[in-house]
Amino acid sequence: MNKTGVLLLSHCGYSFMEELISNAAKHSLESFVLSSLPLPANSYRIQELQEKSAWLAVSENHALTWEDVEQVMQELAAQGYHIVCCLSVWEGYRTLMAKANQILGVADMEPAQVELLLNKYQLRQQLNQAGLSQVNSVLLDEHTWIDLQAKGKPAFIKPVTGIASYATFRLTTDKSWQDIEKIQSEIATDLIYSSIFSANRGFMAEDYIPGQEFSFEIIAVDGQPFVVAIHEKIEVDESGSAVLENACVAPPINLNESQLPKARAWIETIFQHLQLQWGCYHLEARCYNDHWEVIEINPRVGGALISPSVSILTQGVSMTQLWLNNLLYQTAEEQLQQKAQLAKFDLGTETYQQSPMSSYFRVYFAHAGRIRTIQQNICCLEPELVQVSLKSGTEVVETAREVFLGQVLWAIPQDKKNELLPKLITESRNTIQVDYE
Repeated sequence: MNKTGVLLLSHCGYSFMEELISNAAKHSLESFVLSSLPLPANSYRIQELQEKSAWLAVSENHALTWEDVEQVMQELAAQGYHIVCCLSVWEGYRTLMAKANQILGVADMEPAQVELLLNKYQLRQQLNQAGLSQVNSVLLDEHTWIDLQAKGKPAFIKPVTGIASYATFRLTTDKSWQDIEKIQSEIATDLIYSSIFSANRGFMAEDYIPGQEFSFEIIAVDGQPFVVAIHEKIEVDESGSAVLENACVAPPINLNESQLPKARAWIETIFQHLQLQWGCYHLEARCYNDHWEVIEINPRVGGALISPSVSILTQGVSMTQLWLNNLLYQTAEEQLQQKAQLAKFDLGTETYQQSPMSSYFRVYFAHAGRIRTIQQNICCLEPELVQVSLKSGTEVVETAREVFLGQVLWAIPQDKKNELLPKLITESRNTIQVDYE
């Protein structure tokens, strides 16, 4: 057996493991998996990962620590295994990944850079100080909450460090500080997500950012960012306690040829200021009156179906593959090859080569209640990928975060986009249909 491979950090047995293991195999590399303990209902994942990886370790707790990673790196070395890099798509392990790559001598983000991006309040302050944001923000306590409500200025609430749209909502008169306290209690008992919030940085409020929302999928190589894809969020639901991003299309349909280079230049300015020289990023932003504002910069691949969506646009190279390439291609010659490949996908530049395909995906979220049936309906275009996360009989409890029911991805020929996309947007709303008892 090949003893050279990639150390993959899995959260509770998941975190795109099958996709990452497949990507490593394409480079003739083994997968060494370190997973936090799966929840009891998902204990079967240990056996599945055991069968799919060359080496597996499972921690005693539902969240990995640096001590877990350090110990596994020492064990692998003692057993004669060679780790070429470390990779994790789980945001809570991004700092652990950066520390591991630092030890391995792999070009990656600095751990301190990861921590800055994860701290949404500090990031907003730094962008403001540099003149790269006009959005004001404040740390929340009961006093500042009451003050903001009294002023009546449009504001948006979110955790300083968060994930899965947990407790992200507009400040309205029908909400109270007690709602925040209730959410904090909910987070503390959420075994999957509580570790993300363990730093107890609390909540923040910032000016509400109007406009159309987009996400930029970015790979940075030796100080040069490449915008591999731009997804336009064509349906966003802000009505509850979590923002639900229902449907995305790429390339975007509401950015014209003159706006793309401006957006691209804006991204480059931000990356230069933050000195983000290496890595994979999912930058969320809104554009209003031709002005761009960052919502957040995630130091990882985008969630939902972003990675396979990128694969449609690039004709076969997913976002996770590009991220692994970024970690593996370290020599000057390999970096030049990587840059040449990424330049073809880089929207808003002269080197961009338009893809013959567009991608569209829809995410379906569950509501509180017991699921009676789930069915897939036919629409105007056969999907490329269908994933259903829940099943009949599942009891969905009310929560302040997104609860995935399923997601579907379509590939649209560019020359038929104007004809098919409007139909697809409408008909896809019922592609996955769920009935509750």
